[in-house]
Amino acid sequence: MISDGAITISLNKAGVSIHSNRPIHASNIFEGKTVTETLQTLPLLFSVCGQAQSVAAQRACESIANIIPDPLQEITRERIVAQETIREHCWRILLGWAALVKQTPEQKSMALLLSTQQHYLKHINHSKPTDNGNYDNDSTTIKRILNKKIFGIPTEEWLSIADISQFEEWLKIKNITVATEMLNFIQQSGWNNLGSCRSQPLPTILSSERLTRLMENPLYIEQPLWDGEPCESTPLTRIHSPLVETLKENYGNGLIVRQVARLAELAQLVIGMDKTPSTVDSTPKNIGEIGSGIGRAQAARGELIHHVKIDEKEGKEIIKKYQILAPTEWNFHPEGVVAASLKTLNMKSPTIFEEATLIIGAIDPCVAYNLKYK
Repeated sequence: MISDGAITISLNKAGVSIHSNRPIHASNIFEGKTVTETLQTLPLLFSVCGQAQSVAAQRACESIANIIPDPLQEITRERIVAQETIREHCWRILLGWAALVKQTPEQKSMALLLSTQQHYLKHINHSKPTDNGNYDNDSTTIKRILNKKIFGIPTEEWLSIADISQFEEWLKIKNITVATEMLNFIQQSGWNNLGSCRSQPLPTILSSERLTRLMENPLYIEQPLWDGEPCESTPLTRIHSPLVETLKENYGNGLIVRQVARLAELAQLVIGMDKTPSTVDSTPKNIGEIGSGIGRAQAARGELIHHVKIDEKEGKEIIKKYQILAPTEWNFHPEGVVAASLKTLNMKSPTIFEEATLIIGAIDPCVAYNLKYK
């Protein structure tokens, strides 16, 4: 298992500094392995987002051979990664948010969700992606968990909330949940726009040829830039939600907007569980240079980018170079969105640690970090 390592974040009157000792180059262990060995082993080595890592790896290797994935195979991949994202969001909300607002963590609900997902994924791997019959009970169970423990109302109804007045009305519902508790806590603390800052979203379309050239420099994945900017890659930069857009008009990319964006993505993914896309992109993806490939996947915390080079040796495809650019390296860049958000805080505030913890968790709740104040 590859450890995620830790990031040290130091707050002081002079500003914010971020130092990482994450094992950014750990994927070097695949060099010298066959492609088959790598694809079998890679998802087992990551404690976070193993499925998204696997999909990015598969796409990178396919792009080297100019293989066009079967559309139904791509649907299956997207469904598996979506389930991983649902799991990660629920884990952070049902357990993490509960602890932050001093509620009892919803361990039973989380355990039920995990067992239901296992059943769902079993059918995903043994059924045609267009056959929804096996998924209905599983999606209903997962929706029921969200309805009762997170949204307090039907998930579809929550997704229809589009303006501030509807949002405020929802926050006052009698069925108190961990989500309403968290958002009410943020509002009552006066922290709706906490950490709001300038941030450049990572573009949706990235040139694979350009990525390949940039990643020729082994140091690029440590502190990546795009067009000279340390970009942000989070649920907030990829979610399309009327409520999120309305909140952004009032609070920028502040704390409450980030938390609602996570809820909105979770709701959309669960609603989409039993739906089959009517069209699938069947064009070649991420085609790089000869012998070199780029693969991408949207993990729960942001976009994963894999860069692979292969050689042929004794009739086998051997990994010559393997690099992984994780969303953490974008978001925790020394001049990235985490640093920019934390720099907006009043360093003399008596609640500085709590404020910083909430901001960091709202941007990337998966990363291990040490927070220091001098």
